[in-house]
Amino acid sequence: MTKLILKNLLIGFLISFLFLSSNLLAQDREIVFAHENFSAILAQAKKENKLIFMDCWATWCRPCIQMANTAFKDNAAADFYNTTFVNAKFDMEKGEGIDLKNKYNVNVFPTLLFIDGDGNVVHRSAGGRDAAGIIALGKVALNPTERFSYLRDNYEANKTDGAIVLKYLNALRDAYVPHYEVANAYFANLSEADYLKAENWQVIVNFVEDYTIPVFKYLVQNKKVFSEKFGEKAVNDKIEQVYFQSQAKFLRRNLDEVAYNQSKELILAENNELAKRAIKTADVYFYQVKQDWTTYVATIDELVTKMNYNDASRINSFGWTVFEQLNDADASSKAIKWLEIAIKLEAKAAYYDTMANLYFKTGNKPKAIESQQKAIELAKNEGESIEQYENTLKKFKK
Repeated sequence: MTKLILKNLLIGFLISFLFLSSNLLAQDREIVFAHENFSAILAQAKKENKLIFMDCWATWCRPCIQMANTAFKDNAAADFYNTTFVNAKFDMEKGEGIDLKNKYNVNVFPTLLFIDGDGNVVHRSAGGRDAAGIIALGKVALNPTERFSYLRDNYEANKTDGAIVLKYLNALRDAYVPHYEVANAYFANLSEADYLKAENWQVIVNFVEDYTIPVFKYLVQNKKVFSEKFGEKAVNDKIEQVYFQSQAKFLRRNLDEVAYNQSKELILAENNELAKRAIKTADVYFYQVKQDWTTYVATIDELVTKMNYNDASRINSFGWTVFEQLNDADASSKAIKWLEIAIKLEAKAAYYDTMANLYFKTGNKPKAIESQQKAIELAKNEGESIEQYENTLKKFKK
């Protein structure tokens, strides 16, 4: 009996050991990449009748490094890619990668390419992904009617089909390839009556960014008709966003004030309230870049309290900037008023947290504590971590 027990224990131990060992080994798999000799990689892909998956990266690219350390070392991703593709990885700023960058028009990192044995890109995307995203991307590349090359060729053959154009535009955006010319060319071939079709509204919302083109001007002139079909807020938000983005492109560290002001005058000449509000919003960031905090606060105050501004998230951001950058009681008091407006639009934990910090900065501890307690209550309801909010509350109570 003793020998039998010992035998069973030994068998159990061996089974457990083998199971544990296999699991430990399983955690060690990763996508295997070739790093040089692209001609040989092409030849291998052609011989094996596989696509090349090429990770186009740079040493300074954080999403590239994160993906290499996580998604590329995932068991399922490794198994899928190592059996399905010939995998290559090139630094686009060194050696052979420089020529490949130019050949395949790689302008952002990471760019993820799927290339056939003849060197043609059949699918492309850009940006970091987790393991599930990497696997999903590979499956799209294998689908003849979903991958980038098909969508491009289908668009070339059907340039007036809204559904086809929209799918191609989404693919261009996903790949970080310029897409505005495609959108503009599409609308140039349509009648004004076609602008109001549902599929074309989606193209307008996602891909129209130029306030000077006919489709946008038609949208502004027929705002009421579009609002009846697609909702007033959605229409107003789109119009305002286009005006704002036209100004935002100038708001860089090397601020070109002359160009900014020239563009500003052209947009204000549109003479509608949404254009005026968009310019006022852009002016907030203009004065932030210039570190002109007095005018910054005055501009926000006019925008939020007098122009029916309804972007609660951005109002919260304005208030937080005041908290971080200014030691001015009057500015903090104004920012509290802005946060009250934001909370009326949308009560969120983060907004109460900003208000609480502003109250504390003005010396009003009771209101700071009250607002922070509300932030914690809302954070719990929103499923958000409350640790940081609680730490702030402790600071207020000292």
